[in-house]
Amino acid sequence: MKHIRGRANFFLVWGLQATLFFSVITTPLFAQSNIVINGSFEAVDSGWNWSSALGIMPNNYQAYDGLAWVEPQAAIWQDLSTGPNRSYYLRFATKNNSRVRVGWAENPPVDIQTANGNILSSAWVVTNLIFTATSTVTRLQFETNPNPFRLDAVEVLWLEEPVTLATPIASRSSFAGGAVTFSANAIGGPPLRYQWLHYAAPLLFQTNRNLTLTNLSSADSGQYSVWITNQFHSMTSAPADLVIHPLPNPPLIVTQPKPRIAIEGYAVKFYVVVVSQETLSYRWYRDNNEITGATNSSYELPTVTSGDAGIYSVVVSNHFGTARSIEAELQVLPPGTTGGWVNFGNRQVGVVDSPIFDTDQTTLLAGTNYAAQLYAGVTPNSLQPVGAVVAFRTGILTGYFTPSTRVIPNVIAGNLAYVQVRAWDYQAGKTYEEAQSRGGRFGKSKITSVTVTAPPTVPQVIGFKSFSLEAGRSPLATAKFDRGEQLPDGSRTWQLIGDAGYTYVVESRTPPNDWAPILILTNATGTVSFVDTNAQNASLKFYRAQIIEP
Repeated sequence: MKHIRGRANFFLVWGLQATLFFSVITTPLFAQSNIVINGSFEAVDSGWNWSSALGIMPNNYQAYDGLAWVEPQAAIWQDLSTGPNRSYYLRFATKNNSRVRVGWAENPPVDIQTANGNILSSAWVVTNLIFTATSTVTRLQFETNPNPFRLDAVEVLWLEEPVTLATPIASRSSFAGGAVTFSANAIGGPPLRYQWLHYAAPLLFQTNRNLTLTNLSSADSGQYSVWITNQFHSMTSAPADLVIHPLPNPPLIVTQPKPRIAIEGYAVKFYVVVVSQETLSYRWYRDNNEITGATNSSYELPTVTSGDAGIYSVVVSNHFGTARSIEAELQVLPPGTTGGWVNFGNRQVGVVDSPIFDTDQTTLLAGTNYAAQLYAGVTPNSLQPVGAVVAFRTGILTGYFTPSTRVIPNVIAGNLAYVQVRAWDYQAGKTYEEAQSRGGRFGKSKITSVTVTAPPTVPQVIGFKSFSLEAGRSPLATAKFDRGEQLPDGSRTWQLIGDAGYTYVVESRTPPNDWAPILILTNATGTVSFVDTNAQNASLKFYRAQIIEP
């Protein structure tokens, strides 16, 4: 099997021949096996015991982890299966400047003050401790100190758990001058430490979970891997390939405008991603008529009406040439009802406190370089953008975006709307989807429901949990192939290794024929198998794969 690089993203060719120990952890942590039963309190009577009264808050979006949290009035405990002389990492979340007493086995309880440094925030605070077990059964206990406290997301993990990767490092390709990010989804005993390698040589200062390369040149191409260690183990990932294509002189469209079906009153934005060495100009058209003033890489309709329906396209040009996009149809459906409204914000005292973080899961988003937008619909599968994007605030309000009210056009007051908050790197794109296509950082909350109201009733605040942005992906994110066995009928099995949760188009080429798609695969776990049933019909065959849909 031989790897060949060329203009295509990635080619593969083949021939048919207890002692108590206390400390605080500050490094971002990832671990595999939580030995606590029901640590997120989704079924509070499972695993836990308590004395006196226990406040149970089920199906509550203010929970730190999952859908529930508890408020013990005295003590709550659980007996854990442990290994004698093994060290364990304890992680738990408390709220509202709680004082908690933590007991481990027969040792005296430890008094913990979990004060929050942000005076405006009532967010959850995470505490990290390390203990050593002395027997096969260890009691973990939380006690009031002296007042009731709120508790969620309890984890106990073996500190010496070996380091592994949950998913392989995915290969990448991009154009010169662009940017790519490699991500390591590692699990193992904390703290985890990273060192990225280029052709097995360490990269200076590249010691985070993500490796981002900017202003790419041909010197950046090659194989990348990551060395991951904890206090007891280490491992080096299999290499991922980075292919750098030279920028063309005439415009080359790498992401086309997409057809849209929108309900009247929602927002719609068409966009195109183009690469070239030269400065580009844009002209957008509807039904072959040029749209006055539409001269950017995207065209936005903040509030769609029936008159906006039509066929949209864009012409991109420079002095080397011109490229015309495919045509994308916009269908506009009537709302069918007068919509109700909601409060779109991520901080309101006593209701929601959900700051949004960057990819390091620590830095709060701030300023106009980041944006957030509400997506809503009558079902979880029909979400569409609602209203304009909003920027993030700064100073003591860092992590919170500018609040506003939003009307959900087709959900009548008193009914449920399904909603989601999406945030992204606004410098990479003016919409969430455009930022994704251009390799910008992006993230979204879990879908939740909210009851919309009608004026003058105060709109209900959207409840969602904090989330972090994901590292950006190149517009030409690629995959690697591993050859499997040849089947009795002559067909060939393959493994595609790439980004988990993405859809790929797999293409093949038998010289001198052109590339042709053979199947579309959803890569749920990072590796997915497929069979080329026509493999027996060619003595030489090339394959390539590329992300087509997040």
